[in-house]
Order: sequence, then structure tokens, then C-alpha cells
Amino acid sequence: MAVLASVVDSCVPRPDVLGGGLVDKHFAAQLDQVIRGSVGYHDYADPDSFFKITHPTKGLRELLAGTFARLSGNASAAPSAEHAVYRYETSFGGGKTHGLIALWHLASGARPSDLDEFIDPALLPGECAVAAVVGDSLDPINGLTTDGTTTFTMWGEIARQLGPDAWAAVRESDEARTAIGKQVWLDIIGDRPTVIVIDEIAQHLRLLATSGHEQSRDLAAQTIAGLKVLFEAATAAPRARIIVTLATGTDAFEAETAEVAKALREAEVEQLLSEAYDVMERPKGAVGRPAEDDEIGFILRRRLFAEVDENAASTAAQAYRDLYATLADQGVTVGGSATDDPAGYAERLRSAYPFHPALIDCLDKRIGPMPGFQRARGALKMLAEAVAALWRADASTPIINLGDLPLDNLTVRSAITTSIGREALDGPAVADFAASTSHAASVDNERWPAERLATRACRAAFCNSVAGGTQPGASSPDLYAGTLAPGETPEAVDAALEATSLVAWHLTYDGARWRFQVEPNANRIIASELSNVPNADITEELDRRIRRHFASDGPTKAVHFPTGPADVPDAEQLHLVVFSHEDLTVRAATAGEIPTQVVDVAHRCGTNEQSRTNRNAVVALVADADEVEPMRDRIRFELAAQRVTADSERLGQFDAQVAKTLRKLTNNAALESRIGITRAYTHLYWPENAPGNNHLRHLQLPYSDYGKTPNGSHTPVIVEALRSHGKITDTPPPTDLLADASGFGKVRTEITTAELAAMPWRGHRQKIVLNPTLVTQAISAGVRNGTWVYYDQEAQRAWGPDDQPPNVRTAANTLLYTPARAAELNLLRKRADWPAISAIVTSTAGPFDGASLRRELTTTLGGEPPKAEVLSALATAVRDGQRIAASLTAPTAETTPQQLAATEIEGAELDALYLRVPADSTQPPPKELRRITVEGETAGTALGKLRDAVADSDISEIAALTVTANAGAGQGTANLRTLGYCASQLPRFECSITASLQAEFDGLAGGITADLAGGIADWRRIEQALLALADLGSAVGGSLTMRLTPPAPIAVDGNDWEQFRSVVANNNPVALRIEAEPAPSTPSGGAQ
Repeated sequence: MAVLASVVDSCVPRPDVLGGGLVDKHFAAQLDQVIRGSVGYHDYADPDSFFKITHPTKGLRELLAGTFARLSGNASAAPSAEHAVYRYETSFGGGKTHGLIALWHLASGARPSDLDEFIDPALLPGECAVAAVVGDSLDPINGLTTDGTTTFTMWGEIARQLGPDAWAAVRESDEARTAIGKQVWLDIIGDRPTVIVIDEIAQHLRLLATSGHEQSRDLAAQTIAGLKVLFEAATAAPRARIIVTLATGTDAFEAETAEVAKALREAEVEQLLSEAYDVMERPKGAVGRPAEDDEIGFILRRRLFAEVDENAASTAAQAYRDLYATLADQGVTVGGSATDDPAGYAERLRSAYPFHPALIDCLDKRIGPMPGFQRARGALKMLAEAVAALWRADASTPIINLGDLPLDNLTVRSAITTSIGREALDGPAVADFAASTSHAASVDNERWPAERLATRACRAAFCNSVAGGTQPGASSPDLYAGTLAPGETPEAVDAALEATSLVAWHLTYDGARWRFQVEPNANRIIASELSNVPNADITEELDRRIRRHFASDGPTKAVHFPTGPADVPDAEQLHLVVFSHEDLTVRAATAGEIPTQVVDVAHRCGTNEQSRTNRNAVVALVADADEVEPMRDRIRFELAAQRVTADSERLGQFDAQVAKTLRKLTNNAALESRIGITRAYTHLYWPENAPGNNHLRHLQLPYSDYGKTPNGSHTPVIVEALRSHGKITDTPPPTDLLADASGFGKVRTEITTAELAAMPWRGHRQKIVLNPTLVTQAISAGVRNGTWVYYDQEAQRAWGPDDQPPNVRTAANTLLYTPARAAELNLLRKRADWPAISAIVTSTAGPFDGASLRRELTTTLGGEPPKAEVLSALATAVRDGQRIAASLTAPTAETTPQQLAATEIEGAELDALYLRVPADSTQPPPKELRRITVEGETAGTALGKLRDAVADSDISEIAALTVTANAGAGQGTANLRTLGYCASQLPRFECSITASLQAEFDGLAGGITADLAGGIADWRRIEQALLALADLGSAVGGSLTMRLTPPAPIAVDGNDWEQFRSVVANNNPVALRIEAEPAPSTPSGGAQ
């Protein structure tokens, strides 16, 4: 059997479909809106766009051929061209408006590139007059105003569109609401090719007949008389045609139908409508239908896809033909005539590809007739969302069948539930098959992990269930047609549904049909114990919930249930210490008396309980003694409710309403448990300059305005409480406070930036700084205001108040000096650069050795520059194309030594170099270009290296940026979260994520490993849950790589480049690796 290509590889959806989010008007244009040029109908108003998405159905071709053959005086060229009046009949959503728009475009002169698919171009007249009126847009009281002209009647609006002379002829009759005579029409039409479209005239007549305005009711009779005269005139005019539409199946809108029925009960209305239909039946006109039932596949395919691989379609058709022929030989029946006529059915499949005929038949014949769905229109809207979801997921399905619909997507699911009033089935769908946690998913995970056969069979059954009716659900032939793919068997489908029925809550089988129902299936709910919930279960579940409720979040590390100070790390990171309610509780009246356990954890650390260095890094959360038992009661209630609603016998004892209430209480119980936890854990303690209270402050958190959200960590609420009470700051700490706290300038003349950055964590007087960027900003501010001089040992460079601000990094090898100490060490001398080197080297004709150059630079710069600094300046000059050559041997009159490249200069020994200005070179040496990769312990370090590397290169534009952060020891996933924050702040970049995560857990063998790659939106769906799980581990490792691709290459001195650097610097993920990929137009060379 040939391997079938995935539809994602073989088909290209139209861009608007791929983007998702299309609304009704994208599939249901209104004729009058298109004609009047209303906003939002581009695909219908623009002829080329319209015909590209339109399938030339037999009915549409007949309409166009018959109309334009008559208009061009060539009535023998089309069967219906002899008829002046053409009735265009269809059910709602059946393509009628599409046909009228096509007619209007061509009559208005449009000639699309694919015109010959729709009509023989020879039949089109050079020009013709065209008018189109829509019944529900006419207004006999207020009028319909277009370009300053207001019309009140059908004939007035037709005449206005046919031109000024026509309007002048009927204006008085229009204002008098009196129909014009046949001769007037004949004079207006004359010998011009003329086409007049009258759409939904019955709606207009109904409104007139039921109006409370007497003149409007009189106009109903006039309109009927006017129609009769118009039809007679058109019959007498050899080059005129009237297209009139009469929709059938007008129950598409249930409420409106009820109102219409009420109106039609009036005898006068019935009489008027009867006369109207009689008038429209009287002419010997032709009757046409826009589309036949077997054309819907073509319509769907043409509208939704820009390209379809016909070879893939033929291959798929053959594979399915073989499947159905084999099943027919085995005596198996597959619905839709698949086994009755495998060849014919395969041809249907080929023409509808990538859609399966079973999908089309279900949408067209089962769901399509339902009020609200509107047949082709509803199918288009639903399938557009399905295609967008499948392509986002890079689905591997060889065809799109009922079983392949992504019903886990709410928008897709709602299109076949909410639209037809069956939204009550949404919950059953999610519970049983339309979610990763559904019952069918659990069956697939165990038995069909690759094929997902249980989920696919449930989707097919569900789609056949939503229509209701006398026989809802799917028979075995229906299921086989909607589920089976080549290589699969009917027995496997049967087994998948049998297995699912053992755990599903809403899937039933009556011996003939599988169906989903709203009522839960009590016989399929797994039985549980009905006695009291064991206390051990409550304790275990409560501990788990508390850990999840107060999980680590971003820069905040949660420590749960410590037994003493040794359990709380002494680290420069905010630690939220959650005491177990079994070990410690307080009461509101005495909570201000700080408990001994809280004091010990706040002030001591380690097994020897030595003094804690980072006293400002610990906040504690303690439960209220009066709320512990209510909290346990809520958990007990939730567990009991789950057992009751999951037990078939217990639930069967109650009537339907009681059972419904029990299920509702079960759903609400999880939220109530959260509220119970937040009401219990309300006592917060944090460090403060309060000697009389052990340097701790107490706050009882108000629980009235939180705990209402059903998901997510509650830790951010704690952090926000600290922020609102001034303990956490979002502004850089003042430089004088940092200097005072560290003794800088008083007893110390130098300090590392790492030590200075630790100051906010050391003393309880300080405010907590969660964002390390604030400290680097404070250091930069101190450089600007002259508090200190910043020195980077790696770069061997100092920055003072007169320099451009440095990219500060906090590390052991970056230091701050008092200005006096910096002057003493001669740190603020000028740096070696090309102008200084050039002035020395070009002053002599002969070669200049490196040692001599350094001596001269010492005099010029006011201090001896490091050798690495001189080498870097020389390499930069070579990259920039400066006229300088370096070699390892001295040139002679006979020899010219090999010139060193920039990278070779950087690795050379300065004293061994010989420098010269090439005399025989008319062109500067070639510039060396390379892809840039840098690493740094902090964002500032990495960005500084990136800045310098870009400046030293010849790269002018960047095509992509890749940033990698690692999960650090003792930090959990905080660094990965921090990098993830950057993506949301860079909306102009397309972002993809590659994540690798490993975690081990105390007391448990093995561990978890996750290796994921995909778009940022998909990562966001699982990010919090995955990282929160990893943070529960005793050991966590891994990395997160973020690839940022701009819509077009970005200039290295442009706004997008600066935004990238600013966002990464402000969030400050640590231990970074950054790669800058040159744009394709920028040559790339050198080592990465």
C-alpha cells in the first residue's frame, strides 16, 4: 500500500482560512452589500478574488450562459436563453447569492482571468445595463438612498440603477408608490442588453402586507402588479432578462419562521402572497438551482484551498478504493455507498480531496438541514476553522474525515453545536473525547497511542449525534465511513468504541447506533467507595493542593512545610516559606506575636542553624487555626462529591434534577477547595526594621478579593501584597543606600558588583528587588552620578561619568571603585583604538613591532594598555578594512610576509607582531564576516559581547536571533520563565521554542523528561503546568531556546534591534547563549 501524504503537505489553504477567526460574512455575502461596496466583503466585491474562491457549479454555469446568451442575441447558444424570466430557487445557504454576485460582476464588465471556467467569453456582450434589488433592503417609508438619490419602490430602485434617463422616467411614479406601465419599461430597456435581478422579493411583500402603514399595504398590491408588467415587458424585449429568486426551506431561522407563520395567518397577507407567487409562476420562464448535492465537495475545496496536489488526491482515492473493495469482499458495509460502488465512491473522494465524502455527507444531509447551520455556508465556516487548527497542529492525517475534525478546538466544536442549538453536548464532548484528559484519550494512550482510534471513532459518532432527529447517532456503516483509513479494520473501530464505552460518561449504544447524549451514562461511570472519605485521603490531597496553590512562580521560590531553618536555602532569591498547618497555626488575635518557628527560619539557616546572611529573602505564610478545619471540610466535600457522582448505583437512586445538582456541586467543589485554602493561609510575615518584633512584620491577607479563580498559582497574590505594602520595589534602589549598606566609600574603596547586588537581600531595612535589572540600572546610575567607577576585568576597561553607560553585569570579575581609587589605579585612561594606532603606525615608513606600538600607546593614552586591548583594536581595524597589515615576520625588500586575518591577530602575541601600511594595495583588505555566537553569565554580559561582536563585524542586518537559557542549580525553572517573559514583549518577532527539561523527585525512582519544540502560543498552553511540575522536583535541569525571526531582516542600528537588547536586558535571564544570524544578503564567514 502506498504511503499517503499528509494533507498538510499536499494542500495549501487560502491565507484567510489559515489565519483562522473567519466570521459569517466571509462565507455569506449579501448581494446588496457587495453592490453598494460595504466594508468587509473584499473577497466578494473584488471580481478576481471572488471567482478564485468560487466553484463553477452546473447551476451557476447554466445561469450565466442562459442570461448572457439572451443578452447577446444568441438565444440558441444556451437551453434557457429563450426565457426572459429565470427563477433561481434554492434553500438558505445553498449558493443562490453566490450565483447572483457572479452574474452581477460579469454584467458590470468584470473579466476574471479564469472566466472560461464559468462561461464561454464569446457569449458576453460588450456592455449591458444591470440592476439588482434585494427585497429586505427596500424601504417604502424612509426610502433607500444611494449617491444622493432616494427610492421608495422596487421599480424606482431598478430604474435608478439603470441610469439617469430611466430614473427620470419613473421618479414621479416611485414617489407616488404607483407601478409603471409596460411601455415605460420597454422604453427604458430599449434594445440595450439588460439584466435585472430581483432577490428575495417575497420578504419585501411580506413586510409590506403586514405593515401598520396603510400606504405600505397598498404598495404590496402595486408591487405585484408592477412585477407582472415588468415580466411582460422583459418577454417582449429580446435582449432583456429578469432573474427572480424564491428561497425554499425558509425554516433556516426558527424564530423568524415562527413570526412569519403568525403573519401569514392573516387572510389578507395570504391573499397578497398567493397573488405574488402566481405572478412569478405565470411567465414561461426557466427554473434553475445554484448547486447540486454532489457539487458541495467542489465548493468547499475551491473556497478553502489555494492549491491541492491532484497526484496526492488520486493516490488517496486509490488507497481508499482498495480499502472499500476489500471490505466489500468481506461482507462489511460502509456507509455512503463506499462498499456498494468502491470505484464511484473513490471518484467522489478524489474530487472532494482533502475532504472525505463521509464528512461532506454528514454536514450536508444530517447537520446541514438543521436550523441555524445553513448547509454549505455552515460547512464552510466550520471547515475553515478545522483546517486552520489542523495546519497549526501540523496534523499527519491523509484526509480530513469526521474522525479527523479537531473537535478539541472550541471554535470548531461550537460550529456544529452552538450554531444548531446543541451547545448542551459541548460538555459531554469535552469529557468523553474532545480533550487531552478525556476518556477516549485515556483509552488511546493505552491501546492506540499512534492511531488515536478511540478519539476518531467518537468524533464520527458525535457528528452523527448532534443532528438529533428520530435516529440520532451513527450506525456501524456510518462509523466505518467516518473513521476508517487505509490499513485499519472495522474490528478495531468496534473495539475502540467498546473500550471507550466502559469509561465514557455520555456515549451510549442501543444495539444499532452509537450516540452521545447530554445525560451522563451512569452505567459507565467507574464505581468508587460510597462510605466516608478516609482522613488519610484528605491529608494527602490537601498537602498536594497547598503545594500547587502556592507553587514557585518566576523569581519566587516556594518552600513547602519546612521542619527547620535548614530546609530554607540561604540564597539571593525570594523564598516563600509555607508552613504546614499540621506544624504551625496562629489566630488572628495573637498573630502579631511572631511564632518562634517563623523567627528561626527568618534569622537562621543550615543544619548548624548559623545566622542567615540573606535575611531579606525569606517571607513566611502561616495558616489560621480557626480556618484549618473548614479547609479540610471543603476538601472532604470535594472528594465525597467525586465519589458520589462517579458511582453508577448511587447516582441512579436520584431523579434527574437531583443528579444534575450533584454534578454541579462536584464541578464547584474544586473552586470551593481553593477558597478554603486561601482563607486558611492568610498570615504573612516579612522582614522589616522592627527590633521590638524580631525584625518581622505581620499582615493578615484579606481573602474576600482572591481565591475566586479556579486555576493557577496563588503565589503572585502574595508577591503583589508585598509590593502594595512597599516591601518589593519596581524602581532601582538609590545608589547611596546601596553604598551605605556595603560600606562603600566609607571603609571600602572597591567592591564587586556581585557583592553590591546582594545588598538588597542582606538587610531587613532594604526593599526586595525581584528584577535584577533594577540593580544594574542602579549601578549605571552610580557611574553617571560619579558615585563609583565601573571596571570589567574581562574587557579590561573602566567606565566613568564621562563615558557612554556600560552594559553592566553583576559578577565577581566586575568591580566598582571610588573615583579616587580608580584614578590611583589609572583605570580611566583612554582606550587603545584605531585613531591612536593609526597616528603611530603611519608616522613611519618601515614596519612597526608590537612592543614598540604598546610603548608609544602608553605615552599617547596616559597609561599602559593591556596587550589584549591593543590586539582587539588591531583586529577590529582589519575587519573594518583599515589600511593596516600585521604579520609574524618582518617584511624585507625581497619578501612580503603573509598578512594575518583578524581572528589570527586576536590569538597572536603582541610582541611578536610586525605592523605596516601596505604600499602595494589600492584596495583595503577584505572584511571578515561571521555569524556571531556569544555567552555570558548575565544578560548584560552577553549583550555587551554581542554589541561588540556586531560592531567588529561587517554584519549590517540580522535575519534571526536565538537565545538559550539554562535551568540553574538551586534556581529551578526561574531562569527559563524569565527568558519566556521576553517573548511576550517582542510581538514583532515570530517566536519558536525548543525546551528540554529534566526533573527528579525525592522518594521517587526515575524522573521526568520533556523535549518539546513548537510555536510560542502552543508553549504558553503548557508552560505554567510543566514548569510548576518541574519546580516540585528535588533536582531540575534543562534549557529553553527562543528563536526570534523578524518579518524582515533588522538593521543592527534599528529600533527592532534595540528593542530586543532592551527586553533581554530588562528581564535579565542569566547564563545566556545568544546567536545572531546574518541576513541572507550579508555574507557570512569565519567560525561560529
